[in-house]
Amino acid sequence: MAYVQVAVSVVVLYDHLTTFDLEIELIWKKKHSLVKVLFLIARYAGDLVPM
Repeated sequence: MAYVQVAVSVVVLYDHLTTFDLEIELIWKKKHSLVKVLFLIARYAGDLVPM
C-alpha cells in the first residue's frame, strides 16, 4: 500500500509542477468568482487530506 501512496503523491506533484504556470495565468490573475473558488477547492482539497 505504501508504494501506491508514493506513486499517487508523485503523480499529483508532477501535475502541480507542470501546470502551475497555466494556473497562475488562468486562475490566480483573474478576479474572484465561483468557478475560481471551485477550481481551487477541487485542486487543493485532496492535498490537505492525509493518506
